[in-house]
Amino acid sequence: MKRSAPLRRRARPGRAARQRRDSDDPRVIGRPSVSVDAWAVLRYLLIARCVGRCEVCRVCRGVDPHHVLKTSAGGADALDNLVWLCRACHRRTDVAYAVGRLVIRPVGEQEFLWEILRGPSKRDNTRETYGMIRPMFETVVA
Repeated sequence: MKRSAPLRRRARPGRAARQRRDSDDPRVIGRPSVSVDAWAVLRYLLIARCVGRCEVCRVCRGVDPHHVLKTSAGGADALDNLVWLCRACHRRTDVAYAVGRLVIRPVGEQEFLWEILRGPSKRDNTRETYGMIRPMFETVVA
């Protein structure tokens, strides 16, 4: 079988991107962000807060941090804006309301309200389920 085009190799990052990656400066340009070392600490505190489980469905496998307010919309890399979600719940944060969207709202001091909204649009919907996300343990930063 003959290929129509040769496979392209993955491009190496440019010099400026390598310098940003290797320095202790923020990881992105144009919006506030934490350094790689600060992100590692933030991730550790987030895992400690929820004991490594999804904060909605309590699953242990395939969990990742999720920004409640997206960084592109001005959200910060802070514990008050991060929740730990499994891949299934993370996917539900961006699906159509007709399917059932998982909506997470900050309440304050690392507490969040989550609900699954189902309906033809975000203005005309019904709440399917809802709950609170509270820290399992008190995280103390020294």
